[in-house]
Amino acid sequence: MRSRSFLSRIVAACCLLAMESASFASPVAPVNVVIKVAVVDIDLSLKPVPKHPFEILPLAEAGGDKVAITTSFTGEGQVQLGPGHYRIRSMAPVQLGLRRMEWDFAFEVISGRAVTIELSNDNALIGTPSVPVPVRPKSTATEVFQALRDSVVTVESEGGHGSGFLVDERGLLITNEHVTSGSRFFTVSFDDEHRLPATVIASDAREDVAILVINPKAMPPLGVIRLAADSAEQPPVREGDEIFAIGSPLHQQKIITAGIVSKVETGAIISDVMIDHGNSGGPLLNAEKEAIGINTFGEGRGISGTVRIWKAFPVLEEARKKLSGFTLPSSDFRPPIPRTRYPADALKQIVLAEDFDLENYHIVTRRFDVFLLTPPALCYFDHQDDIKAAQGRQQRRKKVSAADTYDPVADIKGWAQYVGQYSAIVKIVIIPRIKPTFGSAFAAGLVGSSAVMRYRYQGDVDTLRLIRDGKEVQPIRIGRAPVGQRFAGPAGHMEDVAYLGFAEFLPEAFEPARAEGDHLGLEILNEAKPDAITSEEIGGDLLQRIWRDFAPLRAPASR
Repeated sequence: MRSRSFLSRIVAACCLLAMESASFASPVAPVNVVIKVAVVDIDLSLKPVPKHPFEILPLAEAGGDKVAITTSFTGEGQVQLGPGHYRIRSMAPVQLGLRRMEWDFAFEVISGRAVTIELSNDNALIGTPSVPVPVRPKSTATEVFQALRDSVVTVESEGGHGSGFLVDERGLLITNEHVTSGSRFFTVSFDDEHRLPATVIASDAREDVAILVINPKAMPPLGVIRLAADSAEQPPVREGDEIFAIGSPLHQQKIITAGIVSKVETGAIISDVMIDHGNSGGPLLNAEKEAIGINTFGEGRGISGTVRIWKAFPVLEEARKKLSGFTLPSSDFRPPIPRTRYPADALKQIVLAEDFDLENYHIVTRRFDVFLLTPPALCYFDHQDDIKAAQGRQQRRKKVSAADTYDPVADIKGWAQYVGQYSAIVKIVIIPRIKPTFGSAFAAGLVGSSAVMRYRYQGDVDTLRLIRDGKEVQPIRIGRAPVGQRFAGPAGHMEDVAYLGFAEFLPEAFEPARAEGDHLGLEILNEAKPDAITSEEIGGDLLQRIWRDFAPLRAPASR
């Protein structure tokens, strides 16, 4: 018992001695941490970052509270920290020109080792400050345009183009009858990329109202414009009201103009809203975003006329009744309108070359003259009289040393791209040929040169097709137009009218043969003889020439 008690006392004494020794041991010495902050400016000079606030956060094993520190005017600071892992991070960003810098940097403190933390561009978080965009107050015109522009379309016919607007989710849209009159082919363009075939479903020539239909499956859902409540006795506007027109005048795509009502007639609204060619058929709108009329004519001097919307109600109702049994147009999009315009400098260089000859783009058939016009050929076609006159002038001036300032294509400017001049397309034009009638030719054979010859056209273009490798190439535009000749003289006379045909295609359709057996052909349907199809192959030098004309568009842009 005694020995066991003695042993216990010995163990207790040792433990007490150990505890007392531990209580007098020296604590771990803190380490001096030096922080230096400097950045390299845009001029490559080193600049300290003064008075920048940081916070130092201890990680789990370091323990303790976070410490705040601010750099001095020399961009330096010091702090005492125990061993462990820490993070130092900016409490606010530093603005340096257009750059914004801040730091979030991890480091370790080891006992007995001096620590220096250098913060610079290399370990900074760099961002660009957001520049506040000034908020501009929206005008009524802005709100109307943004809300309704997708419901206004460009209506392309064989004879030109106008505007229209959607009024029914089933694909019905309103335009002027004179926009559609005389045409068989129509395209409705929402923009350059989305172009759909359309068909006239109802029209009233007297009121100048037409209803077109497109296949709504192509672009669901269709946004429509609400029609204002209107009647002959109760107009939707009065003199002095603010109004707006959206349309596609000239070569522009959907622009808005504003004005005020000048006079309200029973069937029309007179205003000072600008109505140019191409605006016809577009909507006249009130501030409530309702269609109050169909823009129809402009008389100049700030006077424009709009058919009141109530005039369209009966025609629209007729179209809705027909719709259930009507065969809708295709939902396939037509090829996009190319945005690229032919470079003005390259155009001038080609058309003014001495060896340029429009006959190189000409195919002669029995009944038709066919022209395949690239932008240079079309430009020469437009300016050939001036170009030939300039060449004659040069012949007279061979011995003149002074510079010649006469420019036969002076109207080809860089800004022509904004008015749609010379797009990157190939335009095929087919013109019926003229020849003596059989009777007059027979008479001339009998009586000789004294016979009076009678001439007439040899055909009427119904339509045309471009065939590549057995498949029809879809045109950007296609149509026909009447052309007439009336003359009389000692050598003969002619009174006749026929249809010429035209179509526009993307230049890719005329790339030279890409494989063996790859053929490009043209088919012309003659309205006068429906069973007679004129077929011509396009190849050889002509195809190479067409493709070569587009070389300036394939070359990389010069810097």
